[in-house]
Amino acid sequence: MMNSANKRLVVISFAGPSAAGKSTALQELANSFVVLEEKYMELNTMQLDNRLLVSKWTYISYWTNAIIKAKLDGHSLILTDRCPLDNCAYIGAKGKALLDLVEICFSELKELNIEIVPVLVTADFNTLQSRIDRRLVNEPGRALYNENDIEHNRSAYDFFHLNMRLWSQVIDTTEKHPDEVIRLFESAIKRYAI
Repeated sequence: MMNSANKRLVVISFAGPSAAGKSTALQELANSFVVLEEKYMELNTMQLDNRLLVSKWTYISYWTNAIIKAKLDGHSLILTDRCPLDNCAYIGAKGKALLDLVEICFSELKELNIEIVPVLVTADFNTLQSRIDRRLVNEPGRALYNENDIEHNRSAYDFFHLNMRLWSQVIDTTEKHPDEVIRLFESAIKRYAI
């Protein structure tokens, strides 16, 4: 079915808690690399509570379809702003059940010669919460996605940090200028795009 079966696709997925700097860095890199944008907010047209498992299926389908399409289109490298692992972080205790399914999906993608390289982009929790609070002033609509819920943010943060086995690399953006974060992203890309 997949004509590009012999060609390997590397997908470097920059995942992590809200306000870590993923989207900002990837926007800067979009001129040099193929970047799959997050799009979770746009895809959640029913505005379902993002703490519900049912709210995650549309995003997971979008992400998986985009990855497979990139392979069929002959790409050898793409970057993603988030990935299905992020979905596991934002649904509380149900995250473990979803994680099992996501890991099966990643394994099946590997059989299709698609390698997923998850990179955790994070910062200390207080730094992230401060960034979120500032962002909510300029983008109050983000409260629909529970960014104003500190317990929700802490639960997601804990998921990312308690599951370190998932990450090929960790980029800590605490006290880092955006230009330095971009250089760290470029270093990760160079490392895994071989």
